Amino acid sequence: ILKIDTEGCEVSILKALSSLDKIGYVFFEYHSENDRMELDKFLTEKFYLFFCNIHRPHRGTCGYVSKRITGQFPELIEEPIRTRNEESCDRTKK
Repeated sequence: ILKIDTEGCEVSILKALSSLDKIGYVFFEYHSENDRMELDKFLTEKFYLFFCNIHRPHRGTCGYVSKRITGQFPELIEEPIRTRNEESCDRTKK
């Protein structure tokens, strides 16, 4: 598990890691929408977005689970995501 809350330095820290292969879960707090989008683009190759809580504009927390783990436990991505107003979103669509 990797948890990062570095007040805006999350992008540079994640990109500086030599490998994410041994990490099963990544949790971070973001401080700008640009950072959130950049982190999502960076993580999407090896991770699925598992949750994202938006606290206010440009602030929130996100969690990603490794595709390696979801390969072992496919039920993690089979259920639809529920938003706060209980609308269903399909995780398998981009």
